[in-house]
Amino acid sequence: MPTDHNAVITSQARQVLKPLGLVRQGKSRVWIDDHGWWTIQVEFQPSSWSKGSYLNVGINWLLYEGSVGAFNIGSRVDVPFIDATGSESFEQDAHGLALRAKDEVEKLRTQFATLEGAASYYRISGRRRAWDDYYYAVVLAIGGDIAGARAAFESVPTHRMQYGWEKALAQRAAELHKLASNRTAFIETIRGIVLRTRSIGMPEWESDFVFP
Repeated sequence: MPTDHNAVITSQARQVLKPLGLVRQGKSRVWIDDHGWWTIQVEFQPSSWSKGSYLNVGINWLLYEGSVGAFNIGSRVDVPFIDATGSESFEQDAHGLALRAKDEVEKLRTQFATLEGAASYYRISGRRRAWDDYYYAVVLAIGGDIAGARAAFESVPTHRMQYGWEKALAQRAAELHKLASNRTAFIETIRGIVLRTRSIGMPEWESDFVFP
């Protein structure tokens, strides 16, 4: 077994996640399931105190510039930290963590396979942040629920608007609110946002975006 615990984690992730179509992000411990305008992220998160890994899995919407790498839905998976220090079973533990990541990816693929699945998540779970209202509104508008989208866009500035990024988000929501009834213009605007977002550290998307 390699002595480098990072190499062990990478080896097990490659064995389990690569056949699913996930791609490792550079030389990091992050693996990406790329769906064009959204991704599922798997992060074998290191600890500041011990060699090993936590597991984070979640959705990253590419619907706002600069959002690459964020966990917009999900994050820490409820599994114990696997500790490489003095562990003779670390390779087995890493394999088990990769298998759990696979399970989480498959669940998210199913749950968010359609626009309705994404909208349903926000409808059921509630929207506690301005980001939640923003992404919910975009998904609704893409899906053709203009009234619902406008209501969600209007909710964005009802959250705290203290920092510059919060005010910028509210401004973007107001701009998209105006476009919501013009589907062609709205989709083209979202397409531009996605392409600009992908240009920050992600490969080019060669085909057209599919909004199922």
